[in-house]
Amino acid sequence: MKIMIGLLSLFFLISAPQAYSEEVAYEGYWSAFKTVEKRGWINLVTFPMDFPTTLKEETEKYPKTWIVTTIPHTITRSLTRLSSALNDIFLMPLYAPFSKDTTALTKHFDLPDYGWEDV
Repeated sequence: MKIMIGLLSLFFLISAPQAYSEEVAYEGYWSAFKTVEKRGWINLVTFPMDFPTTLKEETEKYPKTWIVTTIPHTITRSLTRLSSALNDIFLMPLYAPFSKDTTALTKHFDLPDYGWEDV
């Protein structure tokens, strides 16, 4: 276990300078790392906020059929936000040095970055 932690630390130290590019303005690996990790942990803690947010939005969008649409949309939104949080925490640091795209998975599903933001 100590060897694995040491190798991961070495990987992050070696790969950090590779995140910079002269062609594209980029905030740097460590700034992106902090932003992504912060977003991931906030989403991991606050993903249950999708339940009341979805209920509010569904009753406004579908006043007659909100009972039918709320459960599937709530499950989909909360699982998308949870998977985005886990991606930000565990996987994004591994490929962020080699990619300029650090957007959350929720953007691909037209959801805001955080659960309390309006769609």
